[in-house]
Amino acid sequence: MRKFLFLDIDGVLVTADILKDYLYDGYQKFNEESINALNKIVGLTGCDIIISSSWRIGVSLDEFKKIFKVRGFLYPERIIDVTPRLYISGKDRYASIPRGCEIREWLMNNFVNNGNDYKKIGIDYNV
Repeated sequence: MRKFLFLDIDGVLVTADILKDYLYDGYQKFNEESINALNKIVGLTGCDIIISSSWRIGVSLDEFKKIFKVRGFLYPERIIDVTPRLYISGKDRYASIPRGCEIREWLMNNFVNNGNDYKKIGIDYNV
């Protein structure tokens, strides 16, 4: 069974203590303990990563792979996709849909509708 990790960045890899620290590429540093933990999770499970962070807006998969590699991530090839950005539009407003719904949409479009089953374990406080 394939394994997927839906990864947020702010609050997970970019923590409050390094929030204002940037590298030469213009993106924030990642917390060293967090990137080490991510390396361990991916190394032990072989999971693929789908970016569910707001960083996914305007950043390509190739850019994500470079950003993560520069910050010590050992498995940039495991970053395979981003979740869709879903919105509700009304007469006078335009609002984003909760992240858990975006993750479900990704699973439905890329996995479940292809006849596969999945088990979900959420580690994101917004899911």
